[in-house]
Amino acid sequence: MPESFGQRLREERKKAGVSMANMAMHLGVTVAFLSEVETGRVGPPAPTKIIAAAELLNVAPKDLLIIALRERRWTKFEYGNSDRAIGAAAALFRGWPTFTPDA
Repeated sequence: MPESFGQRLREERKKAGVSMANMAMHLGVTVAFLSEVETGRVGPPAPTKIIAAAELLNVAPKDLLIIALRERRWTKFEYGNSDRAIGAAAALFRGWPTFTPDA
């Protein structure tokens, strides 16, 4: 079973030595919300929050965005959901940080 967005976020946060409180403050969310994301009770946050988290944790935004895109099913490509297609979608989200799945 592939890792969830929350599992990966927690793993990267701990590896970077960032507390939940510091990450929550950096993202402009509550510690309770961040906890719910990390435990999988809620889905991945908006792409802008994911990009901000990646920057704080010093990881490639694409890595987190790909997991979030798959989990949220934000992408539906005519040619399937290949790693290449998901990577392209992640690049689009990075380029358009105000874009949301509801837009």
